[in-house]
Order: sequence, then C-alpha cells, then structure tokens
Amino acid sequence: SEATAHLRLRPDMTMGVAQGSEYEAFWAEVRRLPRRQGQAIALFYVEDLSVAEIAEILEIAGGTVKALLHQGRERLERQFQAKGWANEL
Repeated sequence: SEATAHLRLRPDMTMGVAQGSEYEAFWAEVRRLPRRQGQAIALFYVEDLSVAEIAEILEIAGGTVKALLHQGRERLERQFQAKGWANEL
C-alpha cells in the first residue's frame, strides 16, 4: 500500500523507482513531516480514506485535514528539491 501511495503522490513515477532504497528514502521523508501532516498523508494516500473519514479519526475539521494534506505535499516537494530529487521523481 505504501507503493500505491507513493505513486498517487508522484504519478509520473514508475513502480521500479518506488521500490528499494528510493522507496525507503521516500517514506523516510514522509516520516520527517510534522506528526499531523504525516498522519493525514498516510491516511489519505495509504489507507485511501476520505477527508471526512480522516477528520473523524483525527478529531479535527475537514478544512484542517485539507490544509494538512496541502501543507504535507508542499513540504514533501521542498524536501525532495533540497535533496535534488525533484527531477528524479
């Protein structure tokens, strides 16, 4: 399910890139996110839950979930660029 989430976050990637050390490095970056952002990203992309379901689980508003997802994606993009991965992903 992590590979599926990886591909949903970066649909231009092939499955081969989502495996092995690159795969592990990607999830290490997700784990570096602030706790709530990482939770929202994992629940949305790995567990395939809706914004409403995530809001209920985390006991926060749906708008907050949307903000966490947006912030998490933005932060991941910056982290990838800082590592020089932007062109590889």
